[in-house]
Amino acid sequence: MKGVYALMIAAALLGGCKRGGGGGNYASATETLNALVKPGANHAALTASWRPKPEDYEAVFQGDAAKKVKDAMDPAWDGGKVVFDPKPEQTELHLVDATAEQLAKGEGPAAACPGGWKDAAKFLKPNTKMFCFRFVKPGEKLGYSGDGLVWVNGHWAIFPKAWRALK
Repeated sequence: MKGVYALMIAAALLGGCKRGGGGGNYASATETLNALVKPGANHAALTASWRPKPEDYEAVFQGDAAKKVKDAMDPAWDGGKVVFDPKPEQTELHLVDATAEQLAKGEGPAAACPGGWKDAAKFLKPNTKMFCFRFVKPGEKLGYSGDGLVWVNGHWAIFPKAWRALK
């Protein structure tokens, strides 16, 4: 009987896993962002698929900060101004993930994220892990940057430069 329960639990866990884009880990973030550099990628549609849902703001930001970020970002989303659009030759992804605590200190992987997150990190929920990224030409270090990718409520959402709303 224990074996049957173990199989049922394993099946339930495996059934809940999604291949590609699920789980919020580094590999999933890499796969999600690399969709932008696939030939024929629709940058506007991909970016729009990462638009935070209203409840995502409250899951990522504390207190009044959730409303401030949502109010600041909604017009840009509504106007189609949020589009991640690396150049065709920028095919190499540099990606880091940083916790709210690392962002607040500006240390470790957070050093690769925009400095604005150092002050704004205090508005993030403590267990938030944020991904910052850069698309570059192979062999180069500078390129097209982005930040604010978060796995929240079972999906990817992006809060680009949300720190600007929290100054």
